[in-house]
Amino acid sequence: MIQMEMLVSVTKLERLQTALKQLPIKLQRKLIREETRQAAKDHLLKQAKSEVKRKTGRLRRAITIRAIKRSRVATGVRTAMSSSKFTGDAFYGGFLEYGWRLGKRPRSILYLQRLKSKAKTQERKAEIQKDIEAIDKRPKIEPKKWMANVAKWFGPRAADQAADRIGKRIVEEMKKGG
Repeated sequence: MIQMEMLVSVTKLERLQTALKQLPIKLQRKLIREETRQAAKDHLLKQAKSEVKRKTGRLRRAITIRAIKRSRVATGVRTAMSSSKFTGDAFYGGFLEYGWRLGKRPRSILYLQRLKSKAKTQERKAEIQKDIEAIDKRPKIEPKKWMANVAKWFGPRAADQAADRIGKRIVEEMKKGG
């Protein structure tokens, strides 16, 4: 599934993991959520908004920071479009990010796409995909990948800032508790 998001993972930083384990789980998640959100705002959100092409400003205004889906194993934030992937006022953001083909899909492609979704093995899916590509001769508009590029260029910087902020907050929380 294609999603317009950039994830910054802080869980791989071992020194933070050991310090975080000394705090209650609720507080751990709260710290991670708050500090990754602020780091994403400082680096990713500002940069994503400056990178997007703007005529009306709708797409720029639609870029937001959101919490990732609740999970037992992951806590954090993502930079995403404010509406669902290809809906709302800025529906075209997904097309700009991922590219598209001009015109209507031929009926044979629709049939093959249904077959592909029902295929059991990866080999069969790859076979059907080759058939689809052979039939589909519509011109392709290449993706701009501005969100992906921002994540690649500024994600590590945001992760470093988040790690530093989380470390400072852990020290503050331990002083409060002890």
